[in-house]
Amino acid sequence: MAAEYTQERNVAQGFFRKSPTDRTDRTDRTVTELLELRDARQMRALAHPLRLRILAFLQSEGPSTATRLAETFGESVASLSYHLRQLARHGYVEEALDLGRNRKERPWRARAAGERIDRSSLDSVQRRPAAAALIAQLVEESAQLYFEFLDRLDEYPSEWRRAAIYQGRRIQVTPGEVDEIRERLQELFAPYERESRRTPPAGAELVHLSIQAVPVSRGR
Repeated sequence: MAAEYTQERNVAQGFFRKSPTDRTDRTDRTVTELLELRDARQMRALAHPLRLRILAFLQSEGPSTATRLAETFGESVASLSYHLRQLARHGYVEEALDLGRNRKERPWRARAAGERIDRSSLDSVQRRPAAAALIAQLVEESAQLYFEFLDRLDEYPSEWRRAAIYQGRRIQVTPGEVDEIRERLQELFAPYERESRRTPPAGAELVHLSIQAVPVSRGR
């Protein structure tokens, strides 16, 4: 596995997902930077399935309120408010009161476009468990998105069923070569990222891409 884990957060409720119409106006500022995760408490706070989805939604869809998020995820407003406060406490989100349409509406927005676990975290005895727990939750969330897509195959046209990718292979590489592969893939994806593609072509959908590269134990 490369020592760096970068999560470009465009994950929410489905493998391919149309944007909802009921949300706070996205006149909010554009956020493009990544949040560097170096603190174990900060990483543990995000290693929660609902918090990951809340943050993903705010990053991909823009500011929203606890009430709208509760409706989206089928949770209570009290539960969403608690998780939003925990995310805010650790620097992932912030209130966007300037975007509220009245005094009662309290929108929240993401503070960064994605997260990146600092390379040194997996080498740190103190931070390694928290970093591993967060990565495990992110991998589980990624797999869940694919399972949801498979469960909903009938809802998609043939071209999307054929385009969806699941590909795995084993290669013999050094850690440095894995880093090179990661960098080349990032260059390949860059033109298709939302920040770079303000006017996507007709038929474009929000798609989740996940890349994993880990050493394989002997006998597996």
